[in-house]
Amino acid sequence: SKREHEAAVGRLEALHRESARLERDAVDRREEVDKERNAFRKELDRLRAEWDAERAATEADYDAKEREQKRRAVDFEDSCKRRTLEWEAECRRRLDEERVERGKLEDKAAELRRREDSVEDLEKRAAEEQARAEA
Repeated sequence: SKREHEAAVGRLEALHRESARLERDAVDRREEVDKERNAFRKELDRLRAEWDAERAATEADYDAKEREQKRRAVDFEDSCKRRTLEWEAECRRRLDEERVERGKLEDKAAELRRREDSVEDLEKRAAEEQARAEA
């Protein structure tokens, strides 16, 4: 029984040693995993920082392009409004010129009709006077 006890104590001590070795291995493995995790987190943080910087630059570039597009749209709209107003003014000016020209032509036509009427009247009078003179 003493031998069994010593054998059991020997096995127990061997199990304790095995347990201590496994514990050390587990601690070592945990440290390796923690190192790998820390390295991964550092790399992830670095990539996130790069991505954030790139995104910020892209957003700033996009914002600048958007502002430029809006400015160009406003400039184009202003240009269209200005050209439309100029065109409308030109149309009004031409209509006014045409109305004045039409008025002048109508006055000339009326003057020519009056002259034609007065020539016809003179011709009738002359014909009447000649007919009286011959009679």
